[in-house]
Amino acid sequence: MDYVEGPEMVESGNPWVLTFGEPPVPPGIRLFCLPYAGGSPHSFHTWAEALDPRIEVVAVALPGQGHRISEKPHEDWTALTADAFAALEPLLEQPHAFYGHSFGARLGYELARLAADRYPGATRRLFVGGCRSPQWPQDRPYMHEQPYDGFVASLRKLGGTPTVVLDHPALMRSLFPSLQAQIRLAELWEDVHGAPTTVPVTAMYGQEDPIDGEAAMRGWAAFGGPGSEVLAMAGGHFFLDADPASVLSVIDARLSGV
Repeated sequence: MDYVEGPEMVESGNPWVLTFGEPPVPPGIRLFCLPYAGGSPHSFHTWAEALDPRIEVVAVALPGQGHRISEKPHEDWTALTADAFAALEPLLEQPHAFYGHSFGARLGYELARLAADRYPGATRRLFVGGCRSPQWPQDRPYMHEQPYDGFVASLRKLGGTPTVVLDHPALMRSLFPSLQAQIRLAELWEDVHGAPTTVPVTAMYGQEDPIDGEAAMRGWAAFGGPGSEVLAMAGGHFFLDADPASVLSVIDARLSGV
């Protein structure tokens, strides 16, 4: 998302957590937002004032993203999920939901499963965007196995990464290790649980997405609890950047009054 004026970031003392604006009084529902590979948690800073005032937006900052860009990213799902859950656990007793996009949606699914087991009834919904369902095979060849020039060309074709970044060799070289690590995790991710989560899932896909379109995402309805759904959105893989208002409208409708 492009930077526009939004609510002030509130320091939490937790490097994994960014909040924007003051939390609602009385407490409402927390929405944990997880960006795509190469994305920034700061991209969610305008969501707080666009959503129902009872929804507290909490952006999750992973090693290798945003203000943690200099930190080494995780290399396996077990460690990433465990570390992220431990960092968020103090905030999970209150009613909450997750929104994740692409790589972030995969992590959101893993965190929602853990949260629902640990705090039954508190995890009200999981929103996933631009992410194949857990049983859908990853397209080959793997992007993360491509040489640097091919990797950058694939990023350019996929969209989402600003041209000014792609055209800046030094900057791209500095971002490459984190991008490659997170895309590797996204491509190797698969269902290891053998049973759906009890959390209702709202899965959104871009109608023009060549990677995670309707065929790759329709299986999500079988991986969530009652009330799960699969919704078509205008745009491509990064529809949340192109038309955030439509995404926020879906979230608002499902979390307002929860």
